[in-house]
Amino acid sequence: MSWLTLLDRHRRVSPLPIDPASLPTLDPKLELDDCLRQLHVIAPGGETYRGWSAVTALARLLPATVLLGWIGRVPPFYWLGDAAYRFVARNRYAVSKCRGGACHVARPDAVRKTSFFGTFWSCYLIGLLLRLPLIMGAGIRDLMVQSAVYMRTCRRRINFLDGRFSILFLGGFPCDVVPILFGELFTAVVYDGVLIDPGSPRMRRSLARHLRRLAAGSITAVVATHHHEEHVGNLNWASRQTSAPLYVPAGTANLLQNPWKLPWVRAAIIGQPEPLRQ
Repeated sequence: MSWLTLLDRHRRVSPLPIDPASLPTLDPKLELDDCLRQLHVIAPGGETYRGWSAVTALARLLPATVLLGWIGRVPPFYWLGDAAYRFVARNRYAVSKCRGGACHVARPDAVRKTSFFGTFWSCYLIGLLLRLPLIMGAGIRDLMVQSAVYMRTCRRRINFLDGRFSILFLGGFPCDVVPILFGELFTAVVYDGVLIDPGSPRMRRSLARHLRRLAAGSITAVVATHHHEEHVGNLNWASRQTSAPLYVPAGTANLLQNPWKLPWVRAAIIGQPEPLRQ
């Protein structure tokens, strides 16, 4: 279904659920157990294709796989494809019976205990290989989108409400890898002269650049909304640089007076917050 959703851009194929009540209306010869065992395709003319023949029929409909569909009909490729399909279908059906049916959720360790070793792992590895191009494609697509968003927002300041509300995009090395790899953007906010969540120590240079571009005395207070390290690492520094008072909720202040030691990866990428000073 994942491949079909990706390749069938013109919606030439209509997936149908395997419903015992509706199967006789589609084709009187369709049987529930057989439909669970292998793929069935019903052509507009009423012909029903099963197994590898159904795969080649679908492939001929899609521009990206039309060559595979035609080659798959010709011996000896038809014989090889049919044998491989029967092997996968048989093992997948055995696994589905072990987990109580093809459409139920089950724990992999429970399925391994009730199915044959080769049956489980053959289905697992073949399924992984079939989905691997989709996984890699989705990862590359996300990386490109996230990189484009990062480039468009890198160190920018976006103003709203005639400058009363501003979003400051922060970053630095090595924390810039986070928006590129995971899509999380680091920001601080200035609203009516209040600097909110001024970032972490690794983002200090970008924050200093934003503050230099603001009018002198425009920051009248520094505030933290909560205690996460990407928000509170520059509280003391920002208060000193702007000569503005620091306001922190009592619960957050208690946590920051003796901040916990971050795991080394987070400390290396985001930066360890320093203790909050009164």
